[in-house]
Amino acid sequence: MNKKFLKLGLGALLIGSMALTSCEVEEANDNLEELTEGCTDVHATNYSITALADDGSCEYDNTHLISDGDWTFSNASTTAGASVDSMYNMFMVEMHLDFEEDGSFSGMTPGDNGLESASGTWTFMASETMVAIYQDTDTMVFGVSELSAEALGLSFTEEEDSSSYDVTLNFVH
Repeated sequence: MNKKFLKLGLGALLIGSMALTSCEVEEANDNLEELTEGCTDVHATNYSITALADDGSCEYDNTHLISDGDWTFSNASTTAGASVDSMYNMFMVEMHLDFEEDGSFSGMTPGDNGLESASGTWTFMASETMVAIYQDTDTMVFGVSELSAEALGLSFTEEEDSSSYDVTLNFVH
């Protein structure tokens, strides 16, 4: 009878340890899922050192977003109609801007003789809803209509022949 009791006891102990092992494996799998998902971009404000796969949750401050690489002109939209839109798209197709975190910028922008090399400084204004670009003695203030990791929209009001219209310049990485 003692052998039977010993076998039952060992069997119960073995089954209990298997259940414990199974729970530990399940917990380890849960922990592994927690370790593998998160923000993997070291420049993000919520970077996770334990994340192995990016889950799309990365968050950035606007200074990093605007200064993260070269912005290339993609198109323009206006309140004045398609002819102005076509004009901007035709003359500005090679335009690009590169904002640096130190407040400097460089790029190719429209000038009196077509596209010209440009450089100067920039800063956010009005709670980051506007950006001021300083070049030589000129100051240009743009509204920030869109700012994400993929897109930058700068808007301004163009005044021509006693009429005015809004223009939005769109840039992409």
